[in-house]
Amino acid sequence: MFIPPLAQFVDRKDAGRQLAVALTAYRGSDSLLCPIVCGGVIVADEIAQQLKLPVEPLFIGKFGYPFDSELSYGAVSADSEVITLDNIDPNWVDWVNEQVRTKQTEAVLRRDRYTRAGATRLLGDAKVIIVDDAVATGVSIELAIRSVRNRGASSVIVAVPRMPLEIRQRFRSLVDDIVTLDRNPPTHGNDQLLYLNFPEVSYDEVLDVLHRRQSG
Repeated sequence: MFIPPLAQFVDRKDAGRQLAVALTAYRGSDSLLCPIVCGGVIVADEIAQQLKLPVEPLFIGKFGYPFDSELSYGAVSADSEVITLDNIDPNWVDWVNEQVRTKQTEAVLRRDRYTRAGATRLLGDAKVIIVDDAVATGVSIELAIRSVRNRGASSVIVAVPRMPLEIRQRFRSLVDDIVTLDRNPPTHGNDQLLYLNFPEVSYDEVLDVLHRRQSG
């Protein structure tokens, strides 16, 4: 079996347990965990269990570059918020528009399956902790920050297992705090090297976790 030489976590649950320790100050507080669907929900579930915090998922779809679908270039929320990593190449406009339509439709369908009513919850004056399982280009996290701010969050904290230095610097002016488990933050992100086990997370698995948290 191939073991990534830089693997820091066994899996997403392990990352969540370790992040919970780093977030101990928020135990039992009025903070709200906002994980990015899908992988972020698995991480946040462990945090929620240990710190007794409620969970409100963020339905965001991301898309890659035309020449590299694995490297995130843009993201769109169920509420029609769109962000791209940099200015759109004129040759990519039609392609980007198609990606936005596809990913937003998917995000809306996922949100509606979860809420049934299809409504997005206003966050009021909530202290939000955005959670994800990995950060490569930071585009999903950046859209998540914008989304929760637009929904009324009074403060925003980003909690992720690891964050590249360049992205950490980019986000410092956008959030109130950044919590990571980095010992030596990398220059660039690579989630495949972060985990020993990093399987794809299905939305059915996400729904199981979210509904269990609601009923619990």
